[in-house]
Amino acid sequence: MKSARLAGAAFVLGCLLGLAGQLDAQESPVGPEWEAFGKIAAQFTDATFLLVSRVLQPDGTMQGSTLRIAFRKPHFARCEVVDGNGAGGVAVWRGGDKVLVRPPGLLSRFVLALDRNDTHVVDARGRGCGQTTLENFATDFAEGGTLAEAPGPDIEGSATDVVTWVRTAGGAGDTKKELFIAKATHLPVESKEFVGDKLVASAFYKDIRLDVGLPYSTFAL
Repeated sequence: MKSARLAGAAFVLGCLLGLAGQLDAQESPVGPEWEAFGKIAAQFTDATFLLVSRVLQPDGTMQGSTLRIAFRKPHFARCEVVDGNGAGGVAVWRGGDKVLVRPPGLLSRFVLALDRNDTHVVDARGRGCGQTTLENFATDFAEGGTLAEAPGPDIEGSATDVVTWVRTAGGAGDTKKELFIAKATHLPVESKEFVGDKLVASAFYKDIRLDVGLPYSTFAL
């Protein structure tokens, strides 16, 4: 479960688990779409979706993958690689510092318990299936920057608004993030992350289903 296999999973899981918490921290709403998304994030219990992502690798190339994500509040997540590098691999996080991993291929009969920051279970930007809590995302998304909402483009037939975070404090990492939210559903359809003018990660979020009644056995290997 290496590299782009888990790319963007932490970002969108954090979005759905955490935007409502960040809304509470704002002195005034960023905009109506952000506020609507926050209300949804506060109310649902579990969700599933497909994540189609691309992440910049150390060699300068963009590597893509498709993951099937399932999660349940407050700290259960399952990330299955269905296409791309590592297809067939699965990672499960159930809180704490460890991630359960079933490798693809001939090693699929084994289940490994790895640190959630282990290089084998994070993407090229250091994010993995275990980094999905409200606190982690709210801090990562909002700290050291400003938020603004504006009309966005049509994306795959959906009219959107875009919530943009721009870094105002010093430090390494992203300098800008964009989250495109569908006006019809108030759910994310795409995200982009930049360092300077360079796109370093992007993702599409497909077939998002909320409150599907996921049993806890979903998060077992």
